[in-house]
Amino acid sequence: MPLRPGRATLSKPFSIPGGLGRFVDIAIIDGYTDEPAALGVPPYIAPLPRYLAGAAWTAGCEGVLYSTIDEVRRMSRKGTPRKGPRPRGKDRDRDLLAMPDGDRYDLQVLLGGAVVPGNYLRGRPASVRELSEIARSFTGQTLLVGPVARWGWTSGEKMTKAHHEAFDHVATRDGDAYLHDLLRGEEEPLQRFRTREEWASWSVEGAGIVSSSRDMPHPLIVEVETYRGCIRHAFGGCSFCTTVRDIAPVFREPSEIADEIGAMDRLGVVSYRLGGQSCIYSYKALGVGEVESPVPDPRALRSLLEGIRRAAPSLEVLHVDNANPAVIADHPGEAEMVTQLIIEHCTGGNLVALGLESADPAVHRANNLNATREQCMEAIRAINRWGRYGTDTGLPALLPGINFLGGLPGETPGTFELNMGFLKQVLDEGLLLRRINIRQVAPVCGQMEVKHDQRAFRKFKLRVRTEIDLPNLQALLPYAAPIRRVWTELHDGNTTFGRQIG
Repeated sequence: MPLRPGRATLSKPFSIPGGLGRFVDIAIIDGYTDEPAALGVPPYIAPLPRYLAGAAWTAGCEGVLYSTIDEVRRMSRKGTPRKGPRPRGKDRDRDLLAMPDGDRYDLQVLLGGAVVPGNYLRGRPASVRELSEIARSFTGQTLLVGPVARWGWTSGEKMTKAHHEAFDHVATRDGDAYLHDLLRGEEEPLQRFRTREEWASWSVEGAGIVSSSRDMPHPLIVEVETYRGCIRHAFGGCSFCTTVRDIAPVFREPSEIADEIGAMDRLGVVSYRLGGQSCIYSYKALGVGEVESPVPDPRALRSLLEGIRRAAPSLEVLHVDNANPAVIADHPGEAEMVTQLIIEHCTGGNLVALGLESADPAVHRANNLNATREQCMEAIRAINRWGRYGTDTGLPALLPGINFLGGLPGETPGTFELNMGFLKQVLDEGLLLRRINIRQVAPVCGQMEVKHDQRAFRKFKLRVRTEIDLPNLQALLPYAAPIRRVWTELHDGNTTFGRQIG
């Protein structure tokens, strides 16, 4: 357990065992998060666990344990919850989840929230039942944080009143800010966002918990935020997205991001993804909040990427994630410079995920989506123009990925034909895609009626995998093409699934 001896004790009484005048130990259980702008399912570690540790140490905690839901599942002991009812029916006789040696800690912080549906090989996000069960088995106080606390949703499951009652505290805004205030002695902390100063401090102070990851140093990928919020915040953003319902965009300074990465470099971290943003091309862009498609600022991106390179001499992988196709299409000159900077300073096999969601104009209008099919096609061309060339990883330097979302309002059987037509145009033009994500929308925000045509969705997904993915992969990786530094994830009979780190 990482310790910070010499820290101050709590400044006033707090209703945990021991109260005033004693150092406090907390346990953070990472139930994994998957959000539109950030990923925290292994081998990724999200920013929030690190912020929580930084907030705790800054507030005066002596010891912070970092554990994961998978570790709790493996080590859980049999017993009856000490708060709330015992499970009934088919769950009555099974072993109940509880953190081993939980009595050593004064406060348990449970983190979770897979609000974006996905399939994972290396870890499985905690369910609402698992989180509430762990909380009920704990004798001290409990705090629920993360997207599950804010949106009441994770892994396709909605929190009920009974689930909420398992927790002493639920942080509906920034869990790290709530934890800090709680540990400083506020019995009922305000629901608030962290300040810029706290963000800069806690990201560095909490970096040490990465040393507790079982994936350290490989295949661990540390997710790093460049800003929070969506650049389309002032214009409503996409109907289904939680990111746009955050505060208006707040950009971190390049020096703050470099300090955070430098702290983790000194601990032995070698792989990073700048994934905590809605659009990497819009980092410190001009006109954010004034226009829907702000102008990229290549100077800001250069400062950011050069600062990271200086701060992390041991770096092996540096990748990015999301981009708004409209920004790339509407500002080709500035976007081209950003593309070149990403290729120059990041490592090979890189990906920018483009949120098309649907190629159907009616769905685009009904859901206020990021970009039209024409804008997305232009963005794919622009990224291919510079990024399709090979690197020493065996993969191209930078390629686009495409996201499709089924079940959006306005969708008809014809929507899937339009999506297929879009993808066939990509192939016909000889353009490359790094991957195609096909998911079904989850009604996390509670502001839409979701109707899934499962038959049409499954048919579309199968057609993409056979008619699009296969020829795309054959062009991307011809037979016997070498791919270097592959990490094997899963063995299934005579088949082994592997991936490059990044």
